[in-house]
Formats: sequence, structure tokens, C-alpha cells
Amino acid sequence: MAASLIPKSKMLLFVMALLLGGASTYAETIQEDFENVTIVDADGNQLTSSWTPGAGLSNGWKVIGGTLSTSDTGDYQLVHAEGKGFAFTDYYLSSSSTSNNAAYIFIPVKLQGDVKFFLQSNLDERSKKTSYAKVYEATADGTVTTNLLYSVSIEKATTWGQYGFAIDDAEGKYIALNLVYTDLDDFTATTAGGSAVEPTLTVSATSLDFGTVSSETVKTFTVKSNVTTEASFSITGDDASIFSTEEFPQTIIAGLTTTIAVKMKATEGGQYAATLTITAGELSKTVALSGIWEVKTVDPDVPTDWTGEDFDDYKENDPMPSGWTVEGGWHIGEPFMLDTPAVVITDTSEGGTLITPFFNAKDNQALQFYFSKTAIGWNSFSSKLEVSYSTDKTNWTVAATYDKYEADGVKTIDLPAAGSYFVRFVTNDRTYLDDFLLVDSTSTGISATLNDKAQNDDCYDLQGRRVGNSQAHGVYIYKGKKVKK
Repeated sequence: MAASLIPKSKMLLFVMALLLGGASTYAETIQEDFENVTIVDADGNQLTSSWTPGAGLSNGWKVIGGTLSTSDTGDYQLVHAEGKGFAFTDYYLSSSSTSNNAAYIFIPVKLQGDVKFFLQSNLDERSKKTSYAKVYEATADGTVTTNLLYSVSIEKATTWGQYGFAIDDAEGKYIALNLVYTDLDDFTATTAGGSAVEPTLTVSATSLDFGTVSSETVKTFTVKSNVTTEASFSITGDDASIFSTEEFPQTIIAGLTTTIAVKMKATEGGQYAATLTITAGELSKTVALSGIWEVKTVDPDVPTDWTGEDFDDYKENDPMPSGWTVEGGWHIGEPFMLDTPAVVITDTSEGGTLITPFFNAKDNQALQFYFSKTAIGWNSFSSKLEVSYSTDKTNWTVAATYDKYEADGVKTIDLPAAGSYFVRFVTNDRTYLDDFLLVDSTSTGISATLNDKAQNDDCYDLQGRRVGNSQAHGVYIYKGKKVKK
């Protein structure tokens, strides 16, 4: 797709009020480039890899007499151009590979004046088939009539080109697009005056009370509009810095419910309040934010008898056990690629910091734990984990750093001497940790030494996990015997 041919708008849809004879009517300029739409089911819930009857696009467009998919199994697909071998990230709508496509794309609002769009054939020059686009008049309920408004054949093996026609009817017309071996992008049109509904903005909460908290806390609410529009979120008031929104959408998509997360975090105790304002086009709503921050400090002079944690008695999203310090996205979860019922996990790309309870360690003891960076998905390949220890939670000594090339498995951090320690885990991406255990790091009383030529299948950690010889550190079970690597 030639970028110079297709001007991109910063927003997909905006609403302009027109005052006619003292009455308010609304006209919309639609500039749809498919960059921020998603496939949704009949109830407006987003679909990522499949379709259901009644599926359509989150901008309100529907497929009549056919299906819509993110793969090549539907009559129309929402295509990511990069996946088709292009060197850019534009999205577009593509027709199915059939010479008799009986499915139509219906735009559920009356249009008037110039209707423009970009088309390209998805056939190569050797094909004997034909690419074309036809536009029919439709009724308000999506029934496609036989009134052909526009038709054009698309030359094979060419780049994107702009096409269009005009609707001269003063009251406007509903239209349905029929594409055969043709891709559609950058659709531009204007709704007929007075045909569009008045824009609305719905917010699920007028206030968020965080209660009394002593650690970073997140609460959520939802926003929804009946039109697609640019959005902004601002927090004002004397305590505005205590609250923040993260990863809020720059565009609210028509009909799609969007969850907004608000975080509260302070360094000093006290009662805090601020106001969050959500602006969508010409509309705005406010949410009152409040909470009490209670400072709780860890006394480094009082170590515990903590010897480890396997999280087996916890469920997903349970609070962390007592004594742990959590910063960032760490929480208890249930990864599908590990056999344990619960682990500590961070599922945000920003990572976070996790610190164990303050514990007593004997001479020649080490902290063993299970580490995985590959259990969620592709982004986990870039994860890094730094492990360090401290006697005062202020001065830290780095004990190990695991980069993207580190194999998943059991790791062991040796402690320098008998004493009391915190162990800190800092990650920049998605990481799993589990089965923390204080173990003996000496060979005293061990009946065998793990041979470097040992087969991986015969080596297990103390929790019964199979591990590779290259992952072996600390105490293991090898061929039924307790050994040290």
C-alpha cells in the first residue's frame, strides 16, 4: 500500500453538531482506515481469532449474508498487512477468495455526498479471475436491494488506488459493499444530516474509593460511547500525583466497552483525593478518586523463620503471602505451561520488583527457585531477570542475571554466610517464579555427585520437576539419589 496515496486521520470518526432552524441534528464524517477496529460478536465482545454468527466490526459495520474472520475462513477478513509480507503495519479489509461472493459489508448509517475509498486486487497477474467492487443500496435493517449504485473492475497485480462515487439523494442512502478478490482501505464518507444519533459517553463509576491501602493498588471502571472518537484522561487536584492511569486508549471505539485502570501509590501516609476527567470528543465525565495511604515499614532487625514458598495453597489473584514486597505487575497467577497450581508472575511489559520476606539462613545455605520466561508467549523471549541479596533492604549485591538466552528451570542463589537476608528479583518483562526453597548448598551427607554426562531425563529438582543437566545447581535427585551439581 503506497503511503503517499492514503492519508491517515488521527481519529476514525468525529461528530459535528449542525444547528438547523434551532433544532440540533448531527452529521458524521467517517474516515475509516481499520487501524483501530476489532472483530466483535453480536454483543460487542471482542473476538481475536474466530467469528460467531452476527459478528461484525467494532465501528458498527456488519457482514450481511456471510462471515467475518481474522483468518482466511470468512467471506471477509480483517487483515494485518505485515502478515501478508508487507513492510508496514496497516490493516485493511479483504474479500474472500470466491468469484461469487454473496456476502455484503453493510454500513448502518445513511450516507450523502462523496463516498471515497481505496481498493486493490488480491489476484496476481497470472490469474484468470476478475477483481471487482460493487455498491448496492440497502435498507435500515441491512437488507440489500438490487439498486446498483456503483461498480468497478480492479486491475490485477497493481497497487492501491482511490475510487468513489456520489450519493445525490438529499435524505441519504444506506449502502452495502460487495467485494470479489478485492481489498478495501481508507473509506471516507459523510452521513446524511440528522441521520446519526446524538453522541453519548457512558462511564460505569462516578467515584473510586481505594479505601485504606499500604501498597500500590489498582481499581478499574469502564467507558463506552456510541461513536468512535478521540479520548483523553486527565487527573487534577492537589493530590493528582498520587493517582495515575496507565495505557488508556487514545480512541474510544463505538459500541466497545473499554476498561480503564487507575493506580494509587504514595510515599507518605495520609488521606488523598483527586478528580479524573474523561473527555471523548465534545463530551466529558468525571470520576472522584479518594483513598487513605497507610505507611508500613519492614523492620530489618526482625527476620522471620521463612524457609520458602510454593504457593500451592493459593488461588489466582490471591493476595501475596505476608512479608513479600511487590512493586509493579507481580501477582499470583496460574500459567498454562507449568504444572504448579499457582506461581508468582508479572504479566506487564514494564516488569517489576519482587522481594522475599526477611529470613534467617544457616551457613552453606542457598535459595532455590524455579524460573521461566517462556510460558506466556513470544514477548517472553526478551525477558531478563536480575537476582540480588541484601541484609538491610538498602544495599544490594547482584548474585545472578538471567538474560533471554537463559534456559528455563531451577536456579540457586548462594548466600555468602550465615545471617539474615532479603532476596530481590527484578524483571523487565513477563517472568514466572515458583517453588522458593532454602536448601543445603554443600555436599555433606550426599551419596553421589551429578555427572556432567547425565541424561536430562534422569535429573529432577526437589519438587519433582524434570530439569536439564545444564540447569542443575544446588541439590537434585539423580537416578533416585540425592546429589549436588
